[in-house]
Amino acid sequence: LGRAGDRTRAGIASERLAELDALTGDLDEGRRQAMSACNRLRGPDARRAAVGLASVQLLRGELRPAEAGLREVLGAPDTDELTVWRASATLAGVLGPQGRFSEARERLDALLPVARIQAPGAVFAGLLLAAADLDLQLFRVGQARERLAQVQDALHGGAPPLLDALIALLASRLA
Repeated sequence: LGRAGDRTRAGIASERLAELDALTGDLDEGRRQAMSACNRLRGPDARRAAVGLASVQLLRGELRPAEAGLREVLGAPDTDELTVWRASATLAGVLGPQGRFSEARERLDALLPVARIQAPGAVFAGLLLAAADLDLQLFRVGQARERLAQVQDALHGGAPPLLDALIALLASRLA
């Protein structure tokens, strides 16, 4: 990936590979892939890879390093808007298990109106899914169900594999 002429594609591919490894249950390989990409890439591409690493760390229960990495991504001046949205959704997932619901909710509520208009469908759906998960953690089952329906509407029937798995997981928790 590092030899590819298009560095942006390398960053996105590194993020997705880490998530794919996590999705298939190989969290160690996901972490290794993401850490390798973070060390190899620079600038915005490294930030995309850092979001993939934080996603794997979240699944491994490594909340503090995931949060630190995401805050670094969100604080970097050259982080693109798409990466900000993905990092924010992941950060909400990191803050919830720590009981920091208000902080997670404020972050998502600030991004959702802009993302509804500007973000690609899957990215907006990821933010909605993070908000629905947060609603469920706060025992707002009706609101979580409404948001899950909005997620399906935003995707128009097609979701990336990781997002599809997360949707299924939340749907099963709401059943």
